[in-house]
Amino acid sequence: QQAAEAEAEGLNKKAEYLCNAGTALFSAATEAQKPEPKQQSIDWFTQSASLYQQAAEAEAAGLNKKAGYLCNAGWTFHNMAQEVQKPEPNQQCIDWLTQSASLHQQAAEAEAAGQNNKAIYLNNAGDTLFNAAQEAQKPEPNQQSIDWFTQSASLHQQAAEAEAEGLNKKAECLSNAGDSLFNVARETREPNPNPQIIDLFTQLASMYQRATEAYAAGQNNKATYLNEAGEFLWYAAQEAQKPEPNQKIIQQNYEEAKDLKMKAEGLDQANTNSRKKR
Repeated sequence: QQAAEAEAEGLNKKAEYLCNAGTALFSAATEAQKPEPKQQSIDWFTQSASLYQQAAEAEAAGLNKKAGYLCNAGWTFHNMAQEVQKPEPNQQCIDWLTQSASLHQQAAEAEAAGQNNKAIYLNNAGDTLFNAAQEAQKPEPNQQSIDWFTQSASLHQQAAEAEAEGLNKKAECLSNAGDSLFNVARETREPNPNPQIIDLFTQLASMYQRATEAYAAGQNNKATYLNEAGEFLWYAAQEAQKPEPNQKIIQQNYEEAKDLKMKAEGLDQANTNSRKKR
């Protein structure tokens, strides 16, 4: 009823969240009516409904991003409740979904506190663990894809921690590395994965991680070169993902990245020579 009223007022997102809350409560009630109901499932469906209701309130207050993060948490709890209903629930899947829900809730809290980038990184970590859980739920899960997803989530969490410490550039590089591994994970689970896409995004993740290390060591010039090299590799990888990629564009961007990487390594060599002279 509240969803219909919101829809009539043109508040489509609020209506969607309220509708989802109603669906979750209906699922909780349906489980409770079974001869042997699973209390954990009921509790999680109820928690899902509560989060959707909070999302609707945030949306009504104009807090769209917070609402989106709360919605993500609600959907994750819904999936947890469904998983535990199964005759043989996948505990690893439940663990990842539990972590995912927590990260989405933390993202909502960070957004409310005005920590926008931290919120984005936490939400990305939550999304990535949700993908790992989804892959684990398949009859024949791709373990390599799951591993990439969990590594990606870890990098996004590290980005959130770095952001909280005021290390913005380090956080951005960690997040970019996480995004790169997310793309590796997605490509790996394809029926016919493209090795070029996997190779480019794997190199890209490594490049951003090296930039992270350089920033942490105070080697800002080196980090800048590596970060710029990452941007060119990103263009190459995005081109490779197209239905009909232009290999010339891929090669051009790859060469640009290679040159910048060499400049970064040249700084290391220069510093080594300088120390020897002293």
